[in-house]
Amino acid sequence: MRKHETGRECTREHEMDRRDALKVLAVAPLAALTWTRVDEDMASRKVEATVDAQQAPAFFNAQEWRTIRVLVDDIIPRDERSGSAAEARVPEFMDFILNDGSQGNRTNMRNGLTWLDQESRRRFSKAYADAAPAERIRILDDIAFPARATDTLRANASWFNSVRNLTAAGFFSSRVGYRDLGYTGGVAVPRWTGATPAMMQKLGLSYAEWDRKYGRGY
Repeated sequence: MRKHETGRECTREHEMDRRDALKVLAVAPLAALTWTRVDEDMASRKVEATVDAQQAPAFFNAQEWRTIRVLVDDIIPRDERSGSAAEARVPEFMDFILNDGSQGNRTNMRNGLTWLDQESRRRFSKAYADAAPAERIRILDDIAFPARATDTLRANASWFNSVRNLTAAGFFSSRVGYRDLGYTGGVAVPRWTGATPAMMQKLGLSYAEWDRKYGRGY
């Protein structure tokens, strides 16, 4: 077989593999990810212990890594208050959870990211990470809430909601997230005076019942 024929043959095989993969994805239902607080705590500690921020991911492949880094920043972007989800090392947090977690979660994440890229290519002729911010948001708007999604996108919306929740879990368990919340941790409070009356009113709560039952202790 001549060299150019070998090249054509490899291309045909690659296209067949790609078509087969897309067929599998088309019939494979997207499902939400599940994890526990213990998983979150372990992943957070591993991220904190990993000095090298450029360490290659253990679970995500190169394309998925590009996609997830853009996706988490679309979910929690940088603003005047704090850095973005990627700056908080949320992708690394996810990588630890997925690599140490169940095969079901790994399959669900991989299928969801593949669908996201394929949907972006269908709409905009480019992968999700290469699409313009406004184009990416158009896709996310369609899968933002399962109750509002069309029947064909409801499973995709369920998947996206779980990824959004995992993004928030990773962000708010990071140093960047702590600063965003204004968490000071380890600072002594010499005297607890309770929540302000305005905050209690906003929450629809009152100390009166506690005071009647236990006496005023602050």
